[in-house]
Order: sequence, then structure tokens, then C-alpha cells
Amino acid sequence: MEIPLSKAPRIFFDQDKWAEYVRHFTNEETAVMHLSSPPGIDFSWWKDPLKPDEAVRLRKEKLFALKMALVQAFYKRLENNSIIASGRSFNTLKRTRIPASKWSWLWPAYASDRAIGPDSEYSNVVLSADTKSLSRNAELTERCESYLRSQYAAGDIAKKEILRKQTDDHFQIKIPVRVFNRSYKNVFSRTRGRPTK
Repeated sequence: MEIPLSKAPRIFFDQDKWAEYVRHFTNEETAVMHLSSPPGIDFSWWKDPLKPDEAVRLRKEKLFALKMALVQAFYKRLENNSIIASGRSFNTLKRTRIPASKWSWLWPAYASDRAIGPDSEYSNVVLSADTKSLSRNAELTERCESYLRSQYAAGDIAKKEILRKQTDDHFQIKIPVRVFNRSYKNVFSRTRGRPTK
């Protein structure tokens, strides 16, 4: 299962932290664009760079810390190979795996599906995770359960197959059947049919 880098926040990030980050922006797309800019480049929050408003400065510092926590957690997963990235290097047309050791010099430009560094750049970056691994399945199951619980709490309960399609649409990937079924059973205490309130 290959996922574009632009979908990484929705799939691979801590969803509570990601939701907190997105709340600072008008929508998720704007949040992804802001996340894509390397540290030290974005000054859009300052009214006057020479005399920043204290509340704006504090908000910017909090947002920066959150941004770096999200990106650092993502780096760790790339470095320990629980997520594998590949892309097209600027000097070749063929897609190649991006070595885990290179990520210490690359910045993920999520919005444009690129990884940019001082001496290398990869375009059309896609990510893959081993969906057969127990830890990856456990993580997907936990995220599915969280999403299904939020649907249940909102009163938006549909038949199992419709919920499955909504879950795939929400995460923008096809969730493995076994993972969805386990999540469904854990949340609704049943294996099929429409969940009851």
C-alpha cells in the first residue's frame, strides 16, 4: 500500500496532536502547507517582525513546538523503517528508496510530495508501511476504533459496509479488512449489521 507524502499527517501522525495543529488554521490543507515549510522560514504570524505582539509570539512558539514534535515523530518512524519512503531523485527518473539515514538531512515538504535537502531532493515521494506487521496493524486498529467511536458519539451510525467505505474515505487509504473487522467488533461488540445505540 503506497501513500503519497501529502497524506502522511492523516495516516501516520498522532491524531490528537495533528487535530490540535490543524485547529490553528482554517483547514487541513492550509495546515499541511504550513507544516511543509522548513523551520525559520514562516513569518506569516508576525504583525511587525521587529515588535511582535506577545500573544502572537506565544502562539507562534507553541505552534512551532507542535510542528517539530509531529515532524520528529515522523522522522523516528522513517529512521526505524516502520515507514519506508521512496521517490524520484533529481538525477534519475527511476523511483528509488530513500535511505533512512538520509532523513536527518531532508525536510518533508508534505504539500508537494517532496523531500528536500541541501544536496539532494526527491519528488513524488510515496510512503509504505508493512500492513502485515503486528505493530502496524495494532496502530491501524487503534486509529480505526477512534474514528468509529467518534462516528458513534456523533450519532452518525450506518451499516457496516457503509462505515467501512467512510473509514477508507476518512483515512484516504484502503484499510485492510481484518483491521476494520477487529475495530468494528471492539467498538460495537458485534461482527456485522447496523450498530445499535
